[in-house]
Amino acid sequence: MADIIRVVEEIDTLDRPLFIGRQIFRGETLEMAHVSLKPGGRMPTHSHSDGDQCYYVLAGSGKLHMGDTSYDLNCGKAAFIPKGIEHYTENTGDGYLTYIETRSKEPGSLAPELPH
Repeated sequence: MADIIRVVEEIDTLDRPLFIGRQIFRGETLEMAHVSLKPGGRMPTHSHSDGDQCYYVLAGSGKLHMGDTSYDLNCGKAAFIPKGIEHYTENTGDGYLTYIETRSKEPGSLAPELPH
């Protein structure tokens, strides 16, 4: 059986050039990650063909770009990114932009170990 409760700080981190991430849960139809986008960092433009995505911002400030529209991100804000919509996130602040990311996925689809 999969872990039901996890302590996020105890999960191994993946330190990438743009972000530090922790895969919290990865189920058949839902995954959750803790992401800290480094100052000045910008995720590449991409979309998810297998499901919707949500962010809940814990700290920092940034922007979510979807199509021709940009949305401010900061502590306490939540964002919804529909399946198939091209988007990218950038950190516009001096510190880390930290958020919880959830992503739904179609049963049987293989999701990456960490977001993006």
